Amino acid sequence: MRDPIDMVAHKVSVAIKKANPQETKSVEVMSYALSLLINTGLTIFLILYIGAATAAFQETLMVLVIFGALRMLTKGGHFKSLTLCVIVTTALIAPIPHLYYPAYLILPTTLISSAVILIRSKTNLFRRILAVGLVIFLSTLADQALTLVCLVYTFSLFPERR
Repeated sequence: MRDPIDMVAHKVSVAIKKANPQETKSVEVMSYALSLLINTGLTIFLILYIGAATAAFQETLMVLVIFGALRMLTKGGHFKSLTLCVIVTTALIAPIPHLYYPAYLILPTTLISSAVILIRSKTNLFRRILAVGLVIFLSTLADQALTLVCLVYTFSLFPERR
């Protein structure tokens, strides 16, 4: 069974190609790009919607920005299905601003997150150091949600990439 996001992207790409066959890229290229846009847009929308609906929009936005920054710096694993990516990412990020996380766990969490990033990230050393710097900086703010999102993000560094 094909991924629902891929199916929607393919249908839209075919429609675009039919409407303007001369000035558009191939259906495959447009479909790939649309799949990524739908995946990213839907994930951001769902997470922020949940944050707004639970009166934690600002906190949710900050958690999402930090998750995104770490993702850009260190990469990480990918799901085979874009829809599964939307579901799991939303399920992991949306609750973070609502979780109680004791302040005394900030230092151990920072150390664990930093070690995982340094050891498991497949990016160059400079990007890993930037990511660890971000994690350490966030720990100095003593914000439990921002520290917790760093730990949650490190889980994405464990799946092996193909």
